[in-house]
Amino acid sequence: MLIVSVFLAFGMTAYAGSTDGDTGAAASGTAPSDTASSGTVPGEDKENDAQKVFETMLADLISSSEAINTEDLYVTITKPENDTDSTYEKSYVIAGVALKSNVRICLAKFNEDKKIYEDFANTDGSSSWDVAEGNTFSKEISLTNGANKIKIVAYSTGTEGAIKQEDVQITSFTISSLNKMKTIIKNTINNITTEITDLFKKPAENK
Repeated sequence: MLIVSVFLAFGMTAYAGSTDGDTGAAASGTAPSDTASSGTVPGEDKENDAQKVFETMLADLISSSEAINTEDLYVTITKPENDTDSTYEKSYVIAGVALKSNVRICLAKFNEDKKIYEDFANTDGSSSWDVAEGNTFSKEISLTNGANKIKIVAYSTGTEGAIKQEDVQITSFTISSLNKMKTIIKNTINNITTEITDLFKKPAENK
């Protein structure tokens, strides 16, 4: 009888130890797979890397001191009509039309001290905005005296990770804010100089 009791007690102890082991494994929270434990979705890292590459490329294109004009891939700038324009006002309205859907436009201005282009907010307080295909846009910008070198960078949103440099549109132009009084004085002096020169030419021609 004593031997049977010892045998039963030993068996129950072994069973209890086995149960506790199973419970401990379940309670340990060990994930059934690496995906669940890491909390990442397959391919998410690649997408994040591609997005970072695009953001770096875009920042470099915006800040580059080179003022270039690429093909109109996403927008056509209707004002200014040419690469240069001038005004006596302290502000200027940039206008254009989107050629494709989901277009984002970034605005930058050349910093003469740093020799780079920097994000430039329009009078609405934004340096970038989205435009749908066929829609027109107009944004007012503040001007400083003299030449204001402006750069517009446009691309299609939603595919940033797959965009290459050749898929980004760049349009550059210069808007000069003129001092009206200085211009009047300069023109007056030029006109007087021309008239005096003509007066001296006429006697010489008569001879």
